[in-house]
Amino acid sequence: MKQPSRITILNLTVLHCIITVNVVNSHAIYREAPQTDANEVCKFAIPPLGLACKSCSEVVRCGCESPGINCRIHLVGTCSAGTVCEKGRCVMGSTPIPTEVPAFECSSSGIFPDPYDCESYHFCLPPKVVGEPLEHRAAKCTADGSQHYGYNPITTFCSTKLVNNKCTANPIPFCKKPLDIGMVGKNPRLYYMCVNATIEGKITKILYPYQFACEFGTKFNVAVGECK
Repeated sequence: MKQPSRITILNLTVLHCIITVNVVNSHAIYREAPQTDANEVCKFAIPPLGLACKSCSEVVRCGCESPGINCRIHLVGTCSAGTVCEKGRCVMGSTPIPTEVPAFECSSSGIFPDPYDCESYHFCLPPKVVGEPLEHRAAKCTADGSQHYGYNPITTFCSTKLVNNKCTANPIPFCKKPLDIGMVGKNPRLYYMCVNATIEGKITKILYPYQFACEFGTKFNVAVGECK
């Protein structure tokens, strides 16, 4: 089952944040990047200190010859978990996703959270015919009255209360480099590995956290990076 590419546009600032995530996932470092990249970041700088967002979590200070021209940036700090950078400040807000993501792909049987939408999850079922791909079914949490809930990979239920009915964290951190590996949402039976995503049959530069489930009776060992 293929899912269309998705984009979340909450406001101009978050759109800038989303674009920056893609740049970070491509391993670009602004202080080493062409000057025009710093100029783009500093177009959003807030006076009088010239603070701006280099990524969804990094606050920088801009120094420009004139607004948006010949700019240099200096890292001020990193936002804490549950907050994102908006207008040069760390604030509570929805978690952005890259502008393009691949369709969810089942790597092993189990129930897995969506990497970019805390309200969605995926069933990966054994194939009906031996040799065929795993069967994939997508699902989404529904609101209980006015309160919205996110999927909890530990309980495997929609039991995580959302803040202002918005996702403020993902069960999987954004991929920073190929072969990054870790536990999914504190569930010791689930783990992910960051690999270049395949979209429409082509391998892209976008890093995507493909998920796996440990065999029954084993748990993911973070220290050795495998199920034991």
